[in-house]
This record gives sequence, structure tokens and C-alpha cells, in this order.
Amino acid sequence: FVPPHSSFEIIELQYLLTLALMLLIAMITTHLASGLRNQVVIAENRERCIRSLYELAEELTGIASPNQIIHPCRRFVSDNFDAHGVLIFPDETGKLSGDANWLNLVNLPWAQRILDENMGTLPDFRTCLMEGSLYIPLQGSEKNQGIMVLTLKQTDGVLSGEQESLLRMSVTFMGLVLE
Repeated sequence: FVPPHSSFEIIELQYLLTLALMLLIAMITTHLASGLRNQVVIAENRERCIRSLYELAEELTGIASPNQIIHPCRRFVSDNFDAHGVLIFPDETGKLSGDANWLNLVNLPWAQRILDENMGTLPDFRTCLMEGSLYIPLQGSEKNQGIMVLTLKQTDGVLSGEQESLLRMSVTFMGLVLE
């Protein structure tokens, strides 16, 4: 483009200034493009979460009994958290019970404790962790409607901030549907 051709030698100072300015503009453009790509990924993840919540709400519309909520909630948990979900409901006396299919997966005394102690607000999920599973109350407006046991396939039991937010919204919704 400028003499000497086919060489990196810079003859005039103005060309050095032009080169530095072009490099600076290229670095700024690269940084902005990278930030935009990150924002696209975040927006796509949020869209996926909102779509998933919408699909759950659609499936739970018109639920008449607690047993009808089990399949849609298990699918939701599996799709969004890479986990296995078990829903446990209290009987008329407030005690958790159920069939033998899931009793070996659940620490029933711990689940009962979570059901009895956590009224009003959702607890910090770290306090609900026992043996690699999260025990989360399904809260209605007046009382807990049951417990969701979320067994994560990853062993540390840690959810990302976005997953925790999605879980809070979904269990709140499930609790209100059960009411």
C-alpha cells in the first residue's frame, strides 16, 4: 500500500501513527463484537428459560389433583437442571408418605423437616441440601403443599444463578397450582 512494498519497514512517522490507530480500532471492534456474542448467548438462555416456564404453565393449567402435576414437573426438572425430580405430598395429617418407588431415593425425615420448618418464604437452597439432593418446599399461599426432591447429576449440588432463579419461579408456581 505504501513504500517500501513487501516489507514491514516504516519509513515515515505518519505511517506508524496510522498503523497504531488502525490496530487500536481493530482491538476495540473485536472487544465489542465479543461482548455482543456474550449478550446473544445470555439472551438465548433467558429465552429458553422463559419458554420452558411457559410450557410448564401450559401443562399445569387445569390440574385437578396432585398426581397430575408429577409428570410435567419431572420433565421440567430433567430438561432444565439435568436432574431427577421427585414430588412428595403430605397426607391429611401433614405427614409425608408415598409408594415404595421413590422412598429409597428420599430422606423422608429430612423432607418432613423441610416441609414443617419452611413456611412463608423459600429458603436458601444451600440449607436444603442433603446427601446430594435439594429438598425444596412447594409453597402455597397458606401452607406448604409438598416437597420437591431434586437430585442433581453433578455431585456438588450447586446451581448457577440463572438455574436457581428458574427453580425459584417454578417451585413457586407449582406450589400455587397445587393449592
